[in-house]
Amino acid sequence: MASFDVRESQVSRTPDRELLLEKLGPVVRASAGRFRSQGQNRGAALEQLAQKIAVGVDPSATGRATKPTKGSKVRRVDDKKARSRVKEQRRRPTDD
Repeated sequence: MASFDVRESQVSRTPDRELLLEKLGPVVRASAGRFRSQGQNRGAALEQLAQKIAVGVDPSATGRATKPTKGSKVRRVDDKKARSRVKEQRRRPTDD
């Protein structure tokens, strides 16, 4: 198992540290158990840890909420009306 204490880190810059704390928390951990040797598992855990940290430091834009376009709303309502007509035609005729 490999771990990285984000708060106590002296190697990361303050903006990177804040991103890591926000995305991954105060301590980042990784473990591996797919190999029979302890050394290989330790190396695999360190690779996983490095990958997690690299993803956590990536300042890519986070998703933001968007509104559906007017056209998509119209298409949705039109599709619902068409589906309703199909289902209505399947019903048994009523005797009035």
